[in-house]
Amino acid sequence: MLDLVRPEDIPRDLFSPTPETGEKPKALMAAVDGLNSKLGKGAVGYGLAPKGAPWQMRCDNRTPSYTTSWEELPVVKA
Repeated sequence: MLDLVRPEDIPRDLFSPTPETGEKPKALMAAVDGLNSKLGKGAVGYGLAPKGAPWQMRCDNRTPSYTTSWEELPVVKA
């Protein structure tokens, strides 16, 4: 019963190595860990903005959170 799906068709999560990538994710993690040990904790990451960045997110055109905040629901009077 376990062999109903080919190994290459098994759904994987985002961080699981695939047959195409093989050992690349492990090598990448080892490289990042090596750089962080030399340069200091958190010096190298994956597409992260640095903490305390001088820029601020622009919220001028942000849509209100109608679906996540009861306080922001519009009130309709009939």
